[in-house]
Amino acid sequence: MEEKKVSKKMQKRCQMLYEVGLEMFLENGLEKTSLSDIVKKTGGSLSTIYEHFGKKEDFFEALVLKSIEDFYEHLQKKLLIDDCNNLEDFLYKLGDIYMQMYFSKKSILITRIVYSQSYKDNGKMAKIFCEKITKLTKSMFDEYFEKFDAKKILKYDNYDALINEFILLVIEPEFTNEVLNIGKNVLDDKQKEQKLKRVVDMFLNGYRK
Repeated sequence: MEEKKVSKKMQKRCQMLYEVGLEMFLENGLEKTSLSDIVKKTGGSLSTIYEHFGKKEDFFEALVLKSIEDFYEHLQKKLLIDDCNNLEDFLYKLGDIYMQMYFSKKSILITRIVYSQSYKDNGKMAKIFCEKITKLTKSMFDEYFEKFDAKKILKYDNYDALINEFILLVIEPEFTNEVLNIGKNVLDDKQKEQKLKRVVDMFLNGYRK
């Protein structure tokens, strides 16, 4: 759901709703959190949420999309091209940032709620979640790969597919196992570093000319 244009005062109000709302959803889950509970902590009225976001599921969807946008904004700030001397440096830095983000408690809890909600809305929220990530990923990494003149380095020029495969190799199956609370293959910091080294080596030797 698109957020309406609002005044600066209302933007601050919405930011407070975002922060408190996300905290309560992650702590209690979507089912056990009501909009009234959120308003009790933030002040104001229910009408503000209904006017700008709609019902509870729409509000949570807005929180998820904002969290994704915040991550990519953070990623762009940390992934400065000038700090990476070559594609290998870039991939190490990228993989490390993705590991930090995906294996955080916040990401795992958000994904759990999205997965559970998908059973009730025929996958609507999960689809929106994935489409947003795909769109932001494409807009970012096409530019980065072009700057490295990747056409001269890599066998394939479908950068969208390459970067998505790289990210999946970095975070899976450990991320899904943690989301589903299976408890298998949970990595410590040393194991994460070793895995990232293997994945970067595999990526470069498998795809590099």
